[in-house]
Amino acid sequence: MTLDKILIDSTLFIALAISLITDLKTRKILNIVTYPAIILGFSFNTFFGGVGGLKFSAIGFTIGFVLFGVFNFLGGIGMGDVKLMAAIGALKGGMFAIFSIIYIGIAGGVLTIIYLIIKGSLGVVLLQTLYLTFSPFSKKIKDKVKEMPKIYLPYGPAMIIGVVWYYFSQYFNIGII
Repeated sequence: MTLDKILIDSTLFIALAISLITDLKTRKILNIVTYPAIILGFSFNTFFGGVGGLKFSAIGFTIGFVLFGVFNFLGGIGMGDVKLMAAIGALKGGMFAIFSIIYIGIAGGVLTIIYLIIKGSLGVVLLQTLYLTFSPFSKKIKDKVKEMPKIYLPYGPAMIIGVVWYYFSQYFNIGII
């Protein structure tokens, strides 16, 4: 493994580990983690790859920021998640960001189902889904869903699992995509 890979991958895993801990404890992914990771991503890639490395980081940053920015705009995730995904892109590039997002989505879906089963809330979410799908047609479902509490989950664990899963699938050449 080359020095640039060691520095970039170490930065990635340190940022992911800290973000996992803070997101689970405080439901926040901290700027003190994401901003330095973004800066180090641009710095390392530019230092080791010149203008091509700068472009590599800029594309990855933009893809991570824009795609997760859409999810933030729609209300599904917080800005800490967006900045962490931008940092991942700045460190590892655009293709890594795109494929990580696919793995993150799968991990997020699985973790959500497991969480809902453990909490006994799977029925609530299914009713809420029915409401979103059929609400113009069913006042009964609409009234029932209004009484139900909202469920919030930190998305950081899904992000970390998805990125690590994609990273190691690449490392061992056993990816699902």
